Amino acid sequence: MLTVLIVLVMVTLEPSVAAEKGDFPGRPDFIASRDFSWKSLIEPENLFWPAYFWYWNGPPTPDVLLEQLADMAGHEARSVCVVPMPHEFRPVTMNTSMDVDYLSPEFFQRVKVAVDEAARRGMHYWIYDEGGWPSGQAAGRVVAARPDVAVRVLRCNADGTWTPDIVAKWAPGEIGVADLLNAESTRTFISLTHERYAAAVGSHFGKAIKMTFTDEPKFQAAVPGSAVPWPLGAEDVFRRWFGYDAMEALDAFRVTKMQDLTTAQKKARVDLFDFWSRRFRDAYFLELRDWARQHGLASGGHLDNEDDTFAPVSRGFGSVMRPLRAMDVPGVDVIWRQLWPGKENHHFPKFASSAAHQNGTALALTESFGVYGNGLTPAQMKWLVDYQYVRGLTLLVCGVYPLSTRDHLMLGERPHFGPVNPLWDFLPDFHRCVARLGYLLSCGKPAIDIGLYYPVRDLWASANPADAALHDALARALLRRQCDFDIVDDDVLSAQSARVEDGALMVGAMGYRTIVVGPANCMPPVVQDRLQALEAAGGQVIRIDDLSQIDAALAKIAPTIGCDPPSPDLRVLVRRWPGGGAAFLFNEGQDAYSGAASLTLDGNLHEVEPATGVTRLVRIARSSDGRVTIPLALAAGESMLLVSSSQTPPAGEAPPASHTVVQSVELADGWKARVDRQYAVGEHDYEVRPWDKAEFRPVSLGPWATTLNLGEDFSGHVTYHRTVKIPETLSGGRLVLDLGHVEYAARVRVDGQHVGCVLWNPWRLEFPSLTGRSEFELEIAVSNTLANELTSQRVRDAWSKRKGPGWPGPYHERELKFETESRGGGLLGPVRLQRATP
Repeated sequence: MLTVLIVLVMVTLEPSVAAEKGDFPGRPDFIASRDFSWKSLIEPENLFWPAYFWYWNGPPTPDVLLEQLADMAGHEARSVCVVPMPHEFRPVTMNTSMDVDYLSPEFFQRVKVAVDEAARRGMHYWIYDEGGWPSGQAAGRVVAARPDVAVRVLRCNADGTWTPDIVAKWAPGEIGVADLLNAESTRTFISLTHERYAAAVGSHFGKAIKMTFTDEPKFQAAVPGSAVPWPLGAEDVFRRWFGYDAMEALDAFRVTKMQDLTTAQKKARVDLFDFWSRRFRDAYFLELRDWARQHGLASGGHLDNEDDTFAPVSRGFGSVMRPLRAMDVPGVDVIWRQLWPGKENHHFPKFASSAAHQNGTALALTESFGVYGNGLTPAQMKWLVDYQYVRGLTLLVCGVYPLSTRDHLMLGERPHFGPVNPLWDFLPDFHRCVARLGYLLSCGKPAIDIGLYYPVRDLWASANPADAALHDALARALLRRQCDFDIVDDDVLSAQSARVEDGALMVGAMGYRTIVVGPANCMPPVVQDRLQALEAAGGQVIRIDDLSQIDAALAKIAPTIGCDPPSPDLRVLVRRWPGGGAAFLFNEGQDAYSGAASLTLDGNLHEVEPATGVTRLVRIARSSDGRVTIPLALAAGESMLLVSSSQTPPAGEAPPASHTVVQSVELADGWKARVDRQYAVGEHDYEVRPWDKAEFRPVSLGPWATTLNLGEDFSGHVTYHRTVKIPETLSGGRLVLDLGHVEYAARVRVDGQHVGCVLWNPWRLEFPSLTGRSEFELEIAVSNTLANELTSQRVRDAWSKRKGPGWPGPYHERELKFETESRGGGLLGPVRLQRATP
């Protein structure tokens, strides 16, 4: 590893970091790790059930609020997060019809209606702190109340001098100018928003309302040769922290070609980014966190563009880990296919989960699905959740459930969840799956003893994306070897509480026995000393200079879960508690995996089906060193959730998870189908239309477009039916129904009784006992997505003629592109009835 540290690090690091400030007096108990119980796994607390961003983009009349909350609760969406969308938020590109003034007494009357009803229904209610986004502006009211807290910058002149200026807007047509590097700005923001929520619904704080949500706050990004953020009092604070005149440091930001930077200029860049990111954390995030804790709440939210390792340099937040550690519930944002099956995806959920782990808390959130389009399927939703939860996240906020879809709001941020979505009635199983998974992954403590060093000072110094690329390559390589890890950086490694103890580097609530370090020319001496102490105590510090060294270097690290044969597509997570633990394995690749997994967990091992709560005893082979080996077969996109416990699940157990199909009968013919309803775009809104000729008629399995002559543009529901005679070859065992393939969701009934939903690969479910039966009536209801209708030429032509504010909206073309990839529909099969034996 390169060890030349030159003068870049010759600064005094702050004496403490956010992870130590308070550590954490006043933080609410509900963000702590849970004690595992089977009862809580089967019926998790409402905090873990997915929340929906409830866009108040139309008139929030009490009757509509009550109706939509009832709809959410009835579909097991037991959390909600209202996003007020006042007219002044993007009036040209989004132009909502919310008819009460944001933050007015009438607005809070409607908020109280919603919160009271959510509480009555036992739902969890997040407080979203802005009217639109980004947070920190109160929809322009902060600067309206306090013009002196507007964003301040220094602009670079052609002669190399700097001129103070005040930024009027983030972009034309958008509001938001408050300087989040100024604590007075944040306090004004709190007085306008949070304090008014406390006055209106504070009686629910710590009960129905547990968390606040701040969305994409930012400060003015530094642009070399153009402008840098310069909050009030910057010169005095900078001199106090770094010991020299801030104006001397600005010379580094006259340079526009990064390769021309001198050593002194690189040091100045590090100091300035250090200054801005510390100010941002202290002036904004810690102010919000302190207010929340004083009111029995937890602060949560996410940054903007945290999916890019280089973003701390290019975007307005300076450091990804500092603000995340300053939140009680750190999070990330997953929009417009930043994550997607089949592409090379970033590890950025690790930023939020690492912050939570080091803070000693159990909750980390993801805001997901926004701008994924109305072609998003349950299988894709589950893949996205599994991808993030196996990287340590535990809470989900979904985008979006719109108050209105009238006129141009039909084109609004998609997908639209709720009654206008053909898949909505199928999603309770998805909600149950997410809740149980989030609860279980919040129990105990993460079994992670590997830290991956995040070289943020190198990014600040050289602004070289190649530094970020090598860090990303190391993260991918660790994950492909089933080596779970946390992100560590200079803040936690240099903290006063960091120490080497029993062969591990103790960082906050975590202890790391292995630290992986890529090129790090700007690593502070105190961090080098800590790593040397770890090595002296028997720990590992693996230094990697370039890509060619990765395989050999990482071979020294034992995997979190061993897989035989090895697979680069399996991702793993383990959590432990006294006498037990949990493991989560996810095949995020495009091919099925078959082999074995070995891990260390005490007690009996059970597989849990998160969607149904069914538990099965897993057959294991236990070695003398305490490791257990289990058979592992995962289809593409399939995951496995394991619980180790000496206790028997309260509902008893289903047959063991490992089984073999011994007989299979294809149900190829005898099918009838009935078109139930169509989801269509009307003149002013979506319409759910009963089918004119809703009657069963003979049909073969396959795409609706051909088997039912519905054409390529149909979005809706179709029900299949047939009588099934049970052959003798299938008697005396477990019956499994394999649907082959479904586009895109199915609900199964036997003799009119609900058996279950089939929403993702593998497309099968287990039948109830049919002992003594010779035949039964099988009914399969199938739904596709709105994509067929939205991408039809009819709708494209109609919408292209509509003009005015909000038409077509900022995301429409991107969403249409995604939606063209989900123009399917049907029970494709082959459908098989199988007998399986334990």
